[in-house]
Amino acid sequence: MSDRRLSHFFNPTEARDYTDRVWDKNMKITPFCFNSNNWSLYLNSVANSLMREALGDAGVGSANHQVIMDYVRYITEKRKPPKFEIDANIRYFNNQCTENVKTVDYFNEIFVLTKNMVVLCNPKSGPISIKVVINYLLTVINARNVDKIRAILDSRILLKCLNFL
Repeated sequence: MSDRRLSHFFNPTEARDYTDRVWDKNMKITPFCFNSNNWSLYLNSVANSLMREALGDAGVGSANHQVIMDYVRYITEKRKPPKFEIDANIRYFNNQCTENVKTVDYFNEIFVLTKNMVVLCNPKSGPISIKVVINYLLTVINARNVDKIRAILDSRILLKCLNFL
């Protein structure tokens, strides 16, 4: 759409009314997810070793940090789904989507996602490496593990993939 059309959505003439001004103002605001710069290569190089030390490679916690390991184990064991009750399963997964509790799967996925972000942000990465990253993300999403999908959304790696799709 042209800039003129974006600023005159409701009134196509040159005179702009209040509604057109509000429309123009809202079209210039980009969503927070496109402005966020939480992750960077520099931050990854600084924090990656600290996270590995605290959480371990598997995301269950390090033996050096017993409090973290006990907390992650407690949260993960507390969130086991019911076995054969359909209504209980539905309630469980609905609650899981709304909770902000991070489990072993979440922390484990963070480490994999940071490696994939490094590949996507590296200008020397070839097309095969980028395809591997995108296929990995599709596989994780298709697996429907709520914690891993939450990690993907929290990391905003999909925004980095948009340039390559």
